[in-house]
Amino acid sequence: MQTWGNRGTTIVSYAVTVTAVLAALNMLSGFMFTVSPIAEISNPRVLGWRVHPYLRADQVNITFDFHADMSSLFHWNTKYVYLYVTAEYSSLKWNHSVVLWDRILTKDNATVDLTLSPKYEFTDLTTSAMRGKTVELVPSWMAMPVCGLLRTQSGHGTSFVLRQ
Repeated sequence: MQTWGNRGTTIVSYAVTVTAVLAALNMLSGFMFTVSPIAEISNPRVLGWRVHPYLRADQVNITFDFHADMSSLFHWNTKYVYLYVTAEYSSLKWNHSVVLWDRILTKDNATVDLTLSPKYEFTDLTTSAMRGKTVELVPSWMAMPVCGLLRTQSGHGTSFVLRQ
């Protein structure tokens, strides 16, 4: 005869197993959806240069037009989407990637259509490392699921040259 402890353990084990199986099916069902998000950056403009007063490093003030429609990423397994724009350029030794702007999107506000100035400073810690370099602005996003794998994707960026 089983005791109440044995019966309770059996019920809890069964509930945890069913929950794990349902979570795995939830994760696998996320791959069935076809997604076609749109993220476009256009018209990048350099507004000016300055030397950061404390860091003594180059800082660029830019602006660009940004359009993104992430509504196709939202289905029943998507909690939210983290959307961000990076500026990527190369120096002699390293490849640099600087996050300029980001936003967390929900199902209610899945579209962005803005002329942006960077939310974060576009600063290089070495002097004159970005002068004359080609900078590519790249939109990227991460779809945060309720259960499953975190997927990161990037869109097509636009390039421009920083003058000397």
